[in-house]
Formats: sequence, structure tokens, C-alpha cells
Amino acid sequence: MEATGYAVFGAPLKRFRRAAALTQEELAARAGYSAVYVSMLERGQRLPHPATVELLADVLDVSPHDRELLRNAARRDGTAVPADLAGTAASQLLVGRAHELSAIEQHLVGRAPPVLALAGEPGIGKSRLLQEAAGYGASFGWQVLRGGCQRRGGQEPYAPLPGTLGRYAHGQEPERLRAALRGCAWLARLLPELADLLEPLPAWTIPPEQERRLVVDAVIRFLGAIAGPAGTLLVLDDLQWASPDALDLLTALAHAAPVVPIRVIGAYRDTDVRPGDPLADTLTDLAHAGLVTRLAPAPLADRDAARLFDHLVTDAPPALRARLLARAQGIPFYLVSCAQAVRAGAMTTDTDGTGDTNDAVALAMLPWDVAQSVRPRRRARCSMWRRWWGDKPRAPCSLPRLAVRMMNCSRRWMSPTACVSWRKRGTTTVSCTT
Repeated sequence: MEATGYAVFGAPLKRFRRAAALTQEELAARAGYSAVYVSMLERGQRLPHPATVELLADVLDVSPHDRELLRNAARRDGTAVPADLAGTAASQLLVGRAHELSAIEQHLVGRAPPVLALAGEPGIGKSRLLQEAAGYGASFGWQVLRGGCQRRGGQEPYAPLPGTLGRYAHGQEPERLRAALRGCAWLARLLPELADLLEPLPAWTIPPEQERRLVVDAVIRFLGAIAGPAGTLLVLDDLQWASPDALDLLTALAHAAPVVPIRVIGAYRDTDVRPGDPLADTLTDLAHAGLVTRLAPAPLADRDAARLFDHLVTDAPPALRARLLARAQGIPFYLVSCAQAVRAGAMTTDTDGTGDTNDAVALAMLPWDVAQSVRPRRRARCSMWRRWWGDKPRAPCSLPRLAVRMMNCSRRWMSPTACVSWRKRGTTTVSCTT
């Protein structure tokens, strides 16, 4: 990638940073990026996507005129990073993820194994990091293909790869796509709708294992043919629901990475993956081969959680703000959902008309999207509690009231370690029921 093409952004960035009396390291720390990335921006070696531009402008506190200058400078040939890659990133601040962003950078510049796996509980921010990774990938010169799995019921073979490749194919001109598909006849097994653009398959029958090998080879060839200057980046969400054949295909892509420039960044719920599950076995095999890095985002620190909430809600009552921040315990999805509920007037400090903040009324009602995300796991969660606290289904257990409320929001309250920790903080007796 040519540095001179992006230098137009680096020059004003350096000028504004110096005007703010910040070093590259200080700007990086405040923005949540690495100093290496800031240095590459200023030297014209990387082009930021819109979310990065807005964040840097906020940190540098530039004028509206200078903010627009940065936005224009970040456009490549008059065009910004595609909106489907930026998503809502420009409007949703990313905070407290310097370590994760640094790992993504290392992955994209080839200083890490070809597969980066983001693991964590629902709501911890994996999808938001995938969104950021897609934008990074585009600005680093990768051809970015995004996709994700649905729940196991009714999934097509090799999911999520057919949908991911199909969305890319449907957005291309026929002649360009035909050229990329040359030599990929067996891709018809994944994308039969492309049969008219592919060479015909041989008439004879071959064993299933040989067919799978040819399908894998066709996918690898196709990903190499559509690669950007840096290669092809697959960004895949919810891999806990990926089928075994899809995981075998991803394993083959990882092994092919030294020859074909392919990188994979995937996310999965570690709460839904048990030893012996297909994804667990796949990650174990990749780890033994040195082909995967596992990254587990932690809950946001108090300062970062407050910054995110204040970015989304500027006029929340102090009492409600303090209680929501305490209740969220740094889980980004919960924070964002509560902030949206506050903005919509669905959460107040006085919902019962008494004039006092009422935890039971104002805080016990979860935002709808949070409630939906945790409801399917509640019965399994209670079974886990019973295994820890004893055989009696309704045996009382000592937990703080806040932890009881948070059972609907975070798996951290299920672990024996967390229970012991909470016992030391002061507890109340409750019952665990299904």
C-alpha cells in the first residue's frame, strides 16, 4: 500500500495533535488506539475509517471547520470507507479497547497467526469489535467479507460461508465476477446460483470426501482471486453456531494462509461452547498448530463505562446514571441498551410516583433487547447455580441483591469464584428457582 496516497490525512492530524500539546502516545491512550497506529496515520501508511476520524476529532477537541477538514482528508479518491463496513461506528463511541485494537492491528499486518478468535459472554462487545476490525481491514487494504451464523436450526451446509461469499458475488459486475470464478467450478456446491458463470462440473461421481476437498480448494482459489492489495479478510460473528463442515473449511483456510493471503477474525460466545463441541475442538486443533490467537474482551473499566454512557446520554439524572453504571458492571451492550431506554423515556428515577428512586421499579425492568438476549439461558443458569450451591432445587444461597438483579445480564455472577467474592462484600439470602 502506498504511503503517499494517505499522507493528506496524516499532515493535519499531526498539526492538530501538536496544537493540543499531545505526544503520539498520549493521543493513542486517550483515543483507545496504539501509538503504532497513530504513528502510521501521521506518516500516511494507513487511512482511517469514519469512526476513527470522529474519535480523533473528539479527543483533539478541534473546531467544526477542522473536523470537516479531517473528514475530507480521510477520503480516498473522494470516497470514504464503505458505509456497510463503518456501520454505526461513527455514532457509537468505542472506549477502553486499546489492547483489543492493538491485537487486531497486529493480526492485519501479519504479525500474528491467521485466525483471531474473539471470545466472551453475550454483550461484552465482540460484534462492536468485529465492526471496528472490518473498518480497519478496509483501510489496511484488505478485501473484507462479513458474515455470521444463525442458531443451528435449519442452517445451510458450510454456513456462514455461502451467505458471506454470496453477498460479495451479488454485488459484482458479471464480467468481473466471471474472471474471479475461473477455475472454481466446485464452488457451485456452495453457491448453485452462480452455476451459469462457472465451468461445468465433471459428469462422473466422486467420493464425498474428495468432493469436499475440491470445494475447499475452490473457495481458497476464489478468495485469492478477489483479494485486495493486502489479501482477503473474513469477519465472522457467532461462530458458536457454525456447523462442523464450516469449521473444517475455516481450518483449511487457516492452513492455506501462508500461500494465499487470507485472514479470519471471528467471534463466539464462550458461554455457549463446551469441551467437545465442534468449535472447541476446532480451536484446540488450530492452537496446537499455532494458527489462532484467542482474545477475550473484558468488561469496561468504570471510567470507560461512564464515558460511553455519557456519550450516549447527556442529560441523565445523576442518581439514575450512577445506578445504571453500577448495574451494568462494564457490559457494553447493557450500557448501550439502558442509555437508549433512558433517551426514550422508558427508564426514570421515579417511575412509581413516590418521589424516591425505586430500585425495584426503576431498575428491575430490563430493556427489552437485553431481556430477550438472556431469557433462553436462564433455565440452564439456574441448573448451574444448583450444582454449585447444593442438590436442593430451592435451597437458599447468599448473594448480594445487586448480584441477584444482574443474574439476568451477566454470566460472571454464575461462577463459583464470583460467588465467593460477593460473599465477602456483604450478602442477602435469596432463593434460586427455575
